[in-house]
Amino acid sequence: MQHGNYEPLIRARYKYDQVEQDLARDQKFQTDWNAIKAQFDVTKYADHKRIIRRRLVAERSMREDWELSLEAIHAAKLSKEADARKLKGEARLSWMLKKLEKDSRTDERQLRRILAKARDGI
Repeated sequence: MQHGNYEPLIRARYKYDQVEQDLARDQKFQTDWNAIKAQFDVTKYADHKRIIRRRLVAERSMREDWELSLEAIHAAKLSKEADARKLKGEARLSWMLKKLEKDSRTDERQLRRILAKARDGI
């Protein structure tokens, strides 16, 4: 599919909105992205909507050389704090998502993946 309206196909639009907001606030990402644009003509990889398309590279946290994310470190600290506060279940999830500035509709599995990154040192 190359053309058309994809919005109805996206079941959890808030996830994509959250990623956009996170990237807009991330100064390191902005600095790195500007450095990349200064070195390379990124327009070569953009489509007609100026969206940079993926290439065949490792994805989805599968690269061993990526350093541990600050979000994972922060989530691990929050998990310990939630333990100390004796938060469990929905109260724990809601509290941690709020502290991580995630949308309240975020699936618990995403939080578990973030915590796994901290545990595994990814």
